[in-house]
Amino acid sequence: TGLDDMVDSNGLIHVTLEKDVVIDRLSKDIYKKPLSALRELVNNEARSCRTAIKRGHNAEMHISLEPLSRSISISGNDSMGMTQKIFREVYTVIGRSGNLDDTESGMFGFGRISYVGLSDTIIVQTYARETNEEYQFIGKSGKVIEPMPKPNRDTFGTKVQLVIRDDIKLKDVVEYLQKICRFLNVPVFLNIETELKGFKTGVKQLGPISERDFLNQDKKFGDDPLFIEIENEDYKLVAIYSDSRHDVEENSFAHLIGIPIEFSNIPNPGFPAYVLNIKNERKYTPVASRDALDDKSQTALMEKIEEDIDGIWSSIVVDSIDDYFSLSPLFQEIVRNDGGYWKDHLPHTTQEFCTFRHASIKSVTKSDDLERYPKGIDFDHHSSVKEKLAEDTQYCYMFSNTPKRIQAALELTPNMIVFIPVGDIHEKRNTMRYFERFGIKDAKQLFKEHKVKPNGNAPIVLHSHGGTIRITESEISPDDIRVDDIKKY
Repeated sequence: TGLDDMVDSNGLIHVTLEKDVVIDRLSKDIYKKPLSALRELVNNEARSCRTAIKRGHNAEMHISLEPLSRSISISGNDSMGMTQKIFREVYTVIGRSGNLDDTESGMFGFGRISYVGLSDTIIVQTYARETNEEYQFIGKSGKVIEPMPKPNRDTFGTKVQLVIRDDIKLKDVVEYLQKICRFLNVPVFLNIETELKGFKTGVKQLGPISERDFLNQDKKFGDDPLFIEIENEDYKLVAIYSDSRHDVEENSFAHLIGIPIEFSNIPNPGFPAYVLNIKNERKYTPVASRDALDDKSQTALMEKIEEDIDGIWSSIVVDSIDDYFSLSPLFQEIVRNDGGYWKDHLPHTTQEFCTFRHASIKSVTKSDDLERYPKGIDFDHHSSVKEKLAEDTQYCYMFSNTPKRIQAALELTPNMIVFIPVGDIHEKRNTMRYFERFGIKDAKQLFKEHKVKPNGNAPIVLHSHGGTIRITESEISPDDIRVDDIKKY
């Protein structure tokens, strides 16, 4: 065929690469945003620091920026460093990753050439904790490495240093560092060595900060907001729960192992702000640039989050008023908001309780304000159940507002509230079913239990749609019934 000299022993011809061209494409096309290159350099050392911290060492990351020379260095102090074995087998092979930990970032093996997005050259010093090997080199254009004399580092770890290109604004560099260093679970310090407009010189700690402190650092959601927190092997979600309306895009922060990524917002108007940290990079795979998850991973993660939120809402079980007041402040707020976006995920009995809270009623309580209420009774003609629910309060209900019976009911306990349903006969009956459903007793039952016989008129039995209600004549409103509905005994 004329190609026999290219065929191997298996009868195949292997494609080869133009190395320099491919490296150029990888370094410049994968990390199209210059600041993505900065993220990769920070992330590499953060991973080393976390490993050292897990082993009991006090690793920290120190970043120094010299605005006049545009020089930046990223140094891991008391971290792991890079052994010469890793340098030979991993660092010098593009596309090979030495990270075997699903919970750590870095799976493609391209991050080491990302510096080309910031500078043509990079100086790397490293002191390996595991082998005591200490060496340094210069990387040039992502293609070649030039060894340099042995450095004299006074701590284990790796330090990278480069000069940032003139077309990259140092203001953007500092703001990006502040953004990416919040949730690395590593102490990170930034030292701005000389004057940079808009920023103070000197050392400032960038992280770590707790998700809760970060979300409410400007008190946008009040002094003591309610938080929802979900943490499992896949992700950690910390969200503020509020019925206030805020721009969720402005207040949502998604991260892949501590590093910010793009992520579609969780569809919940009850979460005006949240921090999401995805823990497993192999299960939820990013695109090559690590700027976002791939579509399949984002869909899978969103389904997982919705399933977990559904589990929270479905656990909010309210069978009585006492159940409601035994809920956590967060769950009480969810019920007060009728479940919000996820209301259909509440148990049926809790959905009924939400409906019950909106029932229109008249309410009667004792009052010590005799000037305003000479009879010592506060009669609220226009109210709803939700306005009157309170802890350490007793409730009963009556079909209508008979003064003597109300007075007798209020005397049963010092913290009694009498509910009287409003509306036509059918609306009243429906409300009374809710009273019984959630533990509010008929005053007649309480009178019997306390052996109280309040004065009243002869009983009347009212028949409606197969149901029977026994009331007194004085309790009937002309609007409630029709003449042929009554049978008097």
